[in-house]
Amino acid sequence: MTMQAPTLQNSKTPATMCTENGCSSVAAFSYVWPWGAPGACCQAHRLHVQQRSTNLDRGPINFVAIDPHYVPPITRDERTQLIAAKMSVEQDLADVKARSAELYAHHTKSTAEARRLATLNAELVSQVGDLKATCDRLVSERDAARADTATAQLELERVKAMLPVDPQAK
Repeated sequence: MTMQAPTLQNSKTPATMCTENGCSSVAAFSYVWPWGAPGACCQAHRLHVQQRSTNLDRGPINFVAIDPHYVPPITRDERTQLIAAKMSVEQDLADVKARSAELYAHHTKSTAEARRLATLNAELVSQVGDLKATCDRLVSERDAARADTATAQLELERVKAMLPVDPQAK
């Protein structure tokens, strides 16, 4: 398990840590040695650093309190990267908006076509119902005509049976 550096309260900026050996406290002061080396120390080690400077006979060190809410300004490279990332995101957003508009137009056309087809389907279902009723009526008329024809055929056979048969007609 890796140990993460503490961060400043309400910030994602990592806190400056005390540079004294064995100390894991957040630094409260920054300083620069007379030879130019920077450092940072917590409240407890401020006096130790000042005594070390005096013992080395290097003169006093000026301590500057570290503002816990200070965010260092971004560098030119960081600004360039942020601008490039912003431009990339803006282009992606424009592409997504264009695709969204295209999909919306396609959806609108598809919805209109679905409504048209639903109306056409309802009309065709109605026509099929009318045609089935007509077919049923025609079938019943045909069946009635067949029944009438069968009745007429039986009547004709009965009448033929009553008529005298002419032997020479054959």
